[in-house]
Amino acid sequence: MSVKFLIVDEAHRSLSPKFRELYRNVEYEYLLLLTATKPHNPDYWEFMQELAPVIKEKSVEEALVDDAISDFKIFNVEIGTDKSSSNKYNL
Repeated sequence: MSVKFLIVDEAHRSLSPKFRELYRNVEYEYLLLLTATKPHNPDYWEFMQELAPVIKEKSVEEALVDDAISDFKIFNVEIGTDKSSSNKYNL
């Protein structure tokens, strides 16, 4: 497949070894990766930077001031787990 402009929204989800086939199998002249989530995996971050270096960053605080995102509240709800789940998730 060949396209002039490839735009990938939620690009942090397209960095796994399997998903990288997209970038190998689609020919593109221009590439725009959009994400609000910096990959935690250093390999994923490095790969993303090689594909399309960051040109604009904005903190959550800046985005709230600019009305780029809605105000939000974070709720932590404690739930009980069985021993097997606790061990699996290191709780």
